[in-house]
Amino acid sequence: MTSSKAEKTQPAANADRPSREEAEAAVRVLLRWGRRRSGA
Repeated sequence: MTSSKAEKTQPAANADRPSREEAEAAVRVLLRWGRRRSGA
């Protein structure tokens, strides 16, 4: 039962995922914001 559940949720999760480039860009933005807030 759990395996069929995982198979059903997997495609939806993959469809909502950003590309690797988009994810890396988002991480860079968050790191920049974090540095700004810490005053570095």
